[in-house]
Amino acid sequence: MIIFEPFFNAAKECFLMYTNGSYLAKQVMQVPEELILRKDVSELLPVYMLMYAKYSPFYDLRFYSYTSLSELVELAGTFGKDCQHRRYYNRAADAVEFLEACGVIMTEGYNRAKPTKPFKYRFKDLNEVFGKEDKDGKFGYASLTSNEYFLLLNRVATAYSTGRGTNNLYRIYCYLRLRYRLWQRTYGKEKMGFVATWVGYIKAISKELHLADKTVSNAIRVMYQCGLVIPYYGAIEKGNMESDRPEMILALPLMCGDNMVEKVVRETKNRYRRKPNRAGSNWYPAGQTCGAEDKPEPAEEVIPEPEQETSPEPPMEELCNTQFCDGWEMPPDNYSDWGLREDEIF
Repeated sequence: MIIFEPFFNAAKECFLMYTNGSYLAKQVMQVPEELILRKDVSELLPVYMLMYAKYSPFYDLRFYSYTSLSELVELAGTFGKDCQHRRYYNRAADAVEFLEACGVIMTEGYNRAKPTKPFKYRFKDLNEVFGKEDKDGKFGYASLTSNEYFLLLNRVATAYSTGRGTNNLYRIYCYLRLRYRLWQRTYGKEKMGFVATWVGYIKAISKELHLADKTVSNAIRVMYQCGLVIPYYGAIEKGNMESDRPEMILALPLMCGDNMVEKVVRETKNRYRRKPNRAGSNWYPAGQTCGAEDKPEPAEEVIPEPEQETSPEPPMEELCNTQFCDGWEMPPDNYSDWGLREDEIF
């Protein structure tokens, strides 16, 4: 039986064997838009990303790397624990053959009928295959750091050992990384630059990825449970129209780090509220039902009490018969003697 726990470490060993951690942290994985939007080839993204990660970190077009269909099925993390079946090998083989057919990779010694037999492969120049970035105002590649990829691989594999539906998690996550800069391009010259959040409606995701809205909603809930995204849903005031609802915010903790999520979400809200007619926009995080935390508390109306005549101070004997004599000390003239500040006086 294949154990999912070592997936992260086993795949990462391919990088760490001949290089150090600082070099690894600088490596970037380019995921083409065409592969993200492609729906008809099952396991295309997981197989592509794993083969990219296994490829030589020095990335020379003359060098080959080695793998096999059984290794791809074992390490991809989307086939489930009990993955040594012909149907899984066929799904991995479909992805490998598609990548070769569209010119992304070249193979030597590949044999679909022998899934355990190693074969050589190398990548071609992706710019020659898919073109350069920034096509029609969009970005042609999602760029993931190596650490980000391994976190994605590990969290998906360990959280969903059956592998069912995890292909959509890869597609949606890479889509968010592909499009996260679009909503904030007008803010790109600001001091903070691009922040690690995607802003939009679920329909935008489902339309481009050719998925049902419910499928995307369920996938986002799963991704939240895995720690891949942190959703903030737009809230509308009672009596307002649905069109008044702000777009959803999806923070990307694998990109910015868990400790930076609060900061980037706050910056996202501030930028969004500068849009026309969006100054009053509010959101509520996943797990809550309202956006009260975004709204300032209304100030309480202070009604002045009518002036009353000041009664003469009672003699000390009467004071001693009050609550202060039930084992309490007499109240000091200066409340600071009790260690209270003026703003803490009740």
